[in-house]
Amino acid sequence: MSRSSRRRRERVTSGARWLFALTLASVAVSPLASCTAVLNLPTAAPEEGPLCNDMIDNDLDGETDCADPSCLASCEGGIDFLPATSGCFRDEELDLAYGTVAAMAGGGQRCEARLVAPDACAGDARFLPGARACRAPGSACGAGVSPADVGGVYVRAGAVGGDGSDEHPFGTIEEALSALDEEPSRFDEDLVLLGPGEFVAPAAITRRVELRGVCPSATRVLGTLRVEASGVSLADVTVQAEDGDAALEVWGDDAHARGVVLVGAVRVDAERGAASLELVDAWVRADHAIGVEAANGGALALAATLIDAGDTGLRSVGGALSLRGVAVRGTTRVGLELRPGDAPHELRGVHLEPRRGVGVDLECGSSTTLCGTLDDVSVDGSRREGVLRGLRIASASVTIRRLYLSQLRGSGLELVGARARLEDSWLETIQDTSVNAGDGIGVRVGADARLDAARVLIYRFGSRGLLIDPHASANVVQLDVIGRGRADGIDSIGIEVSARGQLDALGFRLHDCGYAGLRVDGDGVINQLVEGLIENNACGTLLAAAANPSIGVLTSSVIYRDNDVNLCRGS
Repeated sequence: MSRSSRRRRERVTSGARWLFALTLASVAVSPLASCTAVLNLPTAAPEEGPLCNDMIDNDLDGETDCADPSCLASCEGGIDFLPATSGCFRDEELDLAYGTVAAMAGGGQRCEARLVAPDACAGDARFLPGARACRAPGSACGAGVSPADVGGVYVRAGAVGGDGSDEHPFGTIEEALSALDEEPSRFDEDLVLLGPGEFVAPAAITRRVELRGVCPSATRVLGTLRVEASGVSLADVTVQAEDGDAALEVWGDDAHARGVVLVGAVRVDAERGAASLELVDAWVRADHAIGVEAANGGALALAATLIDAGDTGLRSVGGALSLRGVAVRGTTRVGLELRPGDAPHELRGVHLEPRRGVGVDLECGSSTTLCGTLDDVSVDGSRREGVLRGLRIASASVTIRRLYLSQLRGSGLELVGARARLEDSWLETIQDTSVNAGDGIGVRVGADARLDAARVLIYRFGSRGLLIDPHASANVVQLDVIGRGRADGIDSIGIEVSARGQLDALGFRLHDCGYAGLRVDGDGVINQLVEGLIENNACGTLLAAAANPSIGVLTSSVIYRDNDVNLCRGS
């Protein structure tokens, strides 16, 4: 039987013999006049079970003592039990302040981080998450160090017969590298200074050296820069590869690129030995390929960088990864494809604007070891062209703080055999046009799947706000789930607990759902519902035929208000 057919059978119908409804009066539950009347949990009460040692600051007092959450969902006046905001990502070193606090429809606030249209910034300028305005990578043209103050090898486009001095520069990068190898004592530094103009990339860079241009708009290297040595640096240049080729390939360790525009992919490969790249203040433009890729354990650290890519923004397999103030846009398959190795991947201040596919796909192979920390990550689907999901976390253990998802067409956060701690997050407009599709959060595939969440808002989703699959579990604190209302024909469910799934909830609100605020399948386990409000739904709590949770658990600390029917049973 299809899901829609099953739901039609389960609909609350006044004459259906397989259906019953319990009013608030019949279970001795009544709306309370004041907020303080329902705040009856003692600090660190033993009966709170796992909530007493969950190490979450449940009441936002700076302590992880599980004290009584202040003024939870039972108060009048909206979702005031959610924090206004936990602040936006800031990075003083990079001069980035990640967006601004913006009000959300339905109440609450979030950190708004949106890129401007690609053509809004002129020339090589780009708009980074947190930047106050368009800014170009690298040094401003004409603001470089005077040649008289720098020792190194000089290269000028078109020069012939030079010796590498400022007065008689070389004409090619190859000549400069050969001179450093053959006569290192002639030069004060392992530095190649490129003047304005275009230069052909050398076949390979096999020694420690820094290549420095005037500025990215004036100095251009044509072809692929292939780095095979350790300690190579690149600054203030544009590297333009041929169509489909990489602009920068790194096979050596401790490579650095700062203030660069890379027209073509970036690849870091540790197949031959240690390989790593630090990329700062950069723009990667690989419109028809993978923007940045680290293979075979190659390590990446990106900061203040924009990636424009057609297929995949960034792929990291087996190596360390750090992203700070990074934006990825235009992808059609995946924004970030992450496969951590021994070192966890760290993301802070990352903004994604995919066209379709998935924003972040992270998979580790084990749900018992922490393999990712994601802070201030946003996926904006306002420019989507097809199905777009937010995050897929598989066989992994991750910590996510301040996740912002908006205007997706598909699921928001999927945990596939994974464990996640989610805090201070907003998931808005998780839907698939006008049909029942798009879960806010899905906790899927067996006992390894677990969600521990605190202070989370899920707003206007298409199907389920929170889905707990068979054998999976969720422990939620201060959760607000807002459906799409009862008038638009969407059979949304606030929380659905599948057979043998488990739910603990402290301080929650489920409302405006066209089907049910809470749905419990047969053998679904409700361990505890504490300080909850289920209001303005077609059905407050719907129990499938085989479901048998305690009515006391469902009602003793839960307020039902303005539902068509408060407690229902289906086939």
